[in-house]
Amino acid sequence: MGAWKQYAHNSCQHELGYPIPPGMIFRQTPEDQADVAGLIGPGAIISTSYSDRLHRVISIGEYEVMGHKTYSLGAMYLDFDTDSCFSELVAVDGRILKLFGNNDDEIIIHTGGQLSFF
Repeated sequence: MGAWKQYAHNSCQHELGYPIPPGMIFRQTPEDQADVAGLIGPGAIISTSYSDRLHRVISIGEYEVMGHKTYSLGAMYLDFDTDSCFSELVAVDGRILKLFGNNDDEIIIHTGGQLSFF
């Protein structure tokens, strides 16, 4: 039986020495589609594919990972006074997914959000 091999599911794991799977696709937002910042904004209510706990988006940041444009979301849990962060995000077909094609995590949008100060 061959040795089991752990592959990277994000850039942090890759930097720790986990290899990128052969032939893995890095997801990218198609040119004619809205990017993450075009789908949601501060105040948006989100959850994840791995938890139904709700978060309110506080900030959205754009940055590059391994030559690919990605986004991060700063958020606060709605039911607990602590923050959370979601990184290496891209938008594809109206969905917010992770950059690494072998990572099935998804951000679920409940409301698009927009903070109002008036």
